[in-house]
Amino acid sequence: MDAGRERLQLVRNKSRATRLGFGLFLKFFGLEARFPHGPEEFPPSVVSYMAEQLKVDPAEFAAYPWSGRSAKYHREQIRAAYGFREFSVVIYGRIRSIEFDQRRSMPPRPLFSPPALAVLGLLAESARHPYEMRTLLRERGLDRALKLKHATLYDLLPRLTAAGLVEQDDPARPGNRPERTVYRITPAGITSLMTWLRELLSDPAHDAAAFAAALSFMFALPGNEVAELVSHRAERINVTIEEVEAGLAAAPDVEPVFLTDHGYAQALRRAERDWLLAFAADVRQGALTWPLGDEEYSDDHS
Repeated sequence: MDAGRERLQLVRNKSRATRLGFGLFLKFFGLEARFPHGPEEFPPSVVSYMAEQLKVDPAEFAAYPWSGRSAKYHREQIRAAYGFREFSVVIYGRIRSIEFDQRRSMPPRPLFSPPALAVLGLLAESARHPYEMRTLLRERGLDRALKLKHATLYDLLPRLTAAGLVEQDDPARPGNRPERTVYRITPAGITSLMTWLRELLSDPAHDAAAFAAALSFMFALPGNEVAELVSHRAERINVTIEEVEAGLAAAPDVEPVFLTDHGYAQALRRAERDWLLAFAADVRQGALTWPLGDEEYSDDHS
């Protein structure tokens, strides 16, 4: 039996609160090479996700023993499962503690990102639980476009909550399944969503994945405003096209073959500019039906 299956079997041999707590400790140790200092190191969204995977109630985690013979035995099992000897645990624990202290002293990571935009966009449509959000992102192809990792959503939601952009709704319990934490966008989240959309739609400095994410949730803005934003983007791209053309014209002695990469980049810029202008014209002329007409999202849409 390989190591992964052995660890899974260790979890399956436990029951209820013990299974959930042991599973969380096992995963935490695999990522951090140390044991958690307290329950606060497990965001509620992580506990809910693990509970859903193990088919237990998230509330069971409160009953997990953090000290005593059982807790000590569980730690020994987890160390053995990862092949850690006591000396290794001490050394790795010190290293991880130093890294943890360094991370706490670092400035917080900026929230503005395509994955955060996607989460706010989904919640602007409706209040949802994390599993539903992951499913929708996969169905819409955004998981690949944004290169979303499995844990990205569970990392983002606590940060968006702390920033006041989303809030937890009352937990839902569909049928006999464990409770699911439902998230809802706040008025501040709506404001941030629209601000981020305006920047990503108008500024070509952001990469293609960010622009694609903005297009997926552009309906949070009125259609006429989106037409203006993408037209502005087209103008800025056209400025770059003209500047590059002037630079190429100033180097007549360079063999064209050595400028192939510039030619390719120019072709992409022209194609995007032309598409943007055509899209803006379709929106202005009513060739495309806008879901909210000339309205913006508000708290009523959440």
